[in-house]
Amino acid sequence: MNVKRIMLAAPRAAAMAALSPLDRALRARASDLSAPPVFIVGPPRSGTTLLYEALVTRYRFSYFSNISHRLHRTPVAGTWIGRNAIRSWTGNFESNYGHIPGWGSPNEGGWIWKRWIPEEHALDAGDVNDRSVQCMQQTVAAIAELIGAPFINKNVMHSVHMRLLDAIYPGCLFIECSRDITATARSILKARRDEFGESGMNEWLSVRPPGWEQVKDESPARQAVAQVALTRQAIERDAQAIGADRLATVSYEELCAAPEAMAGQVQAFLASHGVDVETRHALPERFERSAASSQDSSFRAELEQAVAESSNATATSMEMNHARATA
Repeated sequence: MNVKRIMLAAPRAAAMAALSPLDRALRARASDLSAPPVFIVGPPRSGTTLLYEALVTRYRFSYFSNISHRLHRTPVAGTWIGRNAIRSWTGNFESNYGHIPGWGSPNEGGWIWKRWIPEEHALDAGDVNDRSVQCMQQTVAAIAELIGAPFINKNVMHSVHMRLLDAIYPGCLFIECSRDITATARSILKARRDEFGESGMNEWLSVRPPGWEQVKDESPARQAVAQVALTRQAIERDAQAIGADRLATVSYEELCAAPEAMAGQVQAFLASHGVDVETRHALPERFERSAASSQDSSFRAELEQAVAESSNATATSMEMNHARATA
């Protein structure tokens, strides 16, 4: 039980109740989006938070901040309150499992999205009612207008909601962060250990891509590899459905090696789809890549085998798809 969260719940609820009229007013008067929103996707522990922080540091974006996340029922009013902190924010690249410290810092907005979209499971355009859609559209449009910049948000749950987001925000763009599958799986295992302890390594953590039920009773190592592979497949599938040209893929390894170059590639991709962003702060010459945990040595052999099997399965699937296409 999180005592601190319980103690803060009542004053937070009171603050959101007081801010509700302002939030409604700001949403109601907002103009339509002038540029499509941008969503960062990818498997958990694949570098999506680093990419998010790098892009918001390098370019002027609007986004869900920590303050709007805390005031999750009134995120537009929260943005209005924290607008100066948001506009002046710059990253120090010291996030902890997706959390970037500072009131003006970019946030996944998990509590905000959860109001409208059930977490974790894959959804499509039929899973949100009309009233929620209007609120979602107005919220993003109002935040973009308050900050005066295109909207961007990173949340790994978006990886299985791409068609849903496309229906809500027509023309929206996606940036996938891709990382070596073995490194990603090992990081997932470490996150499980940190979250649930050694006895909870079988607990599923984060997004549940289509097909996850088939591996939920497998070993933690096989689950982690499957989570990465299945999430990637879901992203590829949805991208093909909405238009593959609206998805750009960023390599975590290349992002770490040459942040400025990678940011420039993303800027060019956005500009080609009508999203022009203002240049802000320079990025570091390079980022240190996260090192593999020595605690995962017990999983090393099983991870390698699971990755090999996953690669073989992917290759077979691609061959079958090619055969069907050319038949």
